[in-house]
Amino acid sequence: MGTNGSNFSALTDDNGGFAFVESGKDRYIKENTSYSIIAEKDGYLIVKDQVTTVGLTESTTFVKEYFLEPVINRAIQLPQILYDVDQFFLRPEAKDSLETLLTTLVDNPNIVVELRSHTDARPTKRYKGGNKELSQLRAQACVNYLIEKGIAADRMVPVGMGPDEPVIAMDVIKKMATVEEKEAAHQKNRRTDFKVLRTDYVPKEN
Repeated sequence: MGTNGSNFSALTDDNGGFAFVESGKDRYIKENTSYSIIAEKDGYLIVKDQVTTVGLTESTTFVKEYFLEPVINRAIQLPQILYDVDQFFLRPEAKDSLETLLTTLVDNPNIVVELRSHTDARPTKRYKGGNKELSQLRAQACVNYLIEKGIAADRMVPVGMGPDEPVIAMDVIKKMATVEEKEAAHQKNRRTDFKVLRTDYVPKEN
């Protein structure tokens, strides 16, 4: 969709390829115009993007790849939401990663997600409820951040997974040679991911 009022689409080929090229004497992409792009497929999360020809002084080819995530029954990793030992506060890089989920929730206003936080397998000494309580606090910290950014609370379900779904199993960690390797492995297990629970969300009236 262009700022000049244009609106056009393309269906990808069997390999996912698509192109907007010259059509007869007319061109899809015009000078001094910005375009909003929506990539969508049934059963996948929508991806949105923008390109602009404003300020360009020569012919340019825009090359874009869009990776669409399947919607249901799949945990989607949030790469930088990692935690310090026995802590649930969000690091600065975690907030950056949550901005990615924020964009996903804004671009897909009909989805309800489950934020799933994890711990490593070592027992916690700080929380009476153990790793389950710690991971629940981590999940809630993510939800609280997104609520502050304007996402409705009823679109998110925080779930503390404890140590139940490690990226790296404890028996593998025990065989690692150095303390540094083991700590890096534990760090990967202290994380948050999300699943899409529903795709039929309707906002409640104020």
